[in-house]
Amino acid sequence: MANSFLPNRFFILGALIILLSNIVVNNATLYPTFPDSNSILKPNDQIEITWSDNTKEPALSTLGSIKVEFMTGADLEQTFLAVIGTVPGSAGKIAYTIPTVEPAGKIYFIRFTSGADNTKLFFTTRFIITDPNGKYPPPPNQPPPVGKNPGGNGKIVSEGATPSLTSSLTNNSSDSKSAGNSSSSNTTHSAAPTGFQISELVIGLATLFTTTYYLLYLL
Repeated sequence: MANSFLPNRFFILGALIILLSNIVVNNATLYPTFPDSNSILKPNDQIEITWSDNTKEPALSTLGSIKVEFMTGADLEQTFLAVIGTVPGSAGKIAYTIPTVEPAGKIYFIRFTSGADNTKLFFTTRFIITDPNGKYPPPPNQPPPVGKNPGGNGKIVSEGATPSLTSSLTNNSSDSKSAGNSSSSNTTHSAAPTGFQISELVIGLATLFTTTYYLLYLL
């Protein structure tokens, strides 16, 4: 291995470390607060999906618009169900009427996407949606580790009823835009719903270590 290659090699390693650091920083921006892992929601429940800024850089206001989506599926193979709406990241909330889903269970979560290239991803934990009678299968006592949770694949049977002007939300809403645009052709995405961007951190670490091994031992 030629010594002349060393500067280029370590330049690449430095760039990867900076990239990974950026992923870690992004973890700290948007913190989903509702629904959470203790939430049990019924079809037609009118809720507010909420999130906060945990005061670490970059500020939540720098995220610009955030697309909020209703999701299901495994940690590493998520399935899109519906676009809930788009709001400024600083809004901190968006209204949503829970749809009727099948099957009931703790297999649903919310994804937040921001950035011009949709690279900043944040997730709630999985929460329970019951059947119309309020019943649901019990979730496992010990959920699998992050990145290895198979979750479950649900689907929307019918959209939630449109709230009337006199209806009150589970958490009151005033200025959020919402929509219940579901997709009949589900798409999958790679990430883990945990309330943070932990899956991106795992993927970043794997990329860094793999590249380091390649540069140090194979070249």
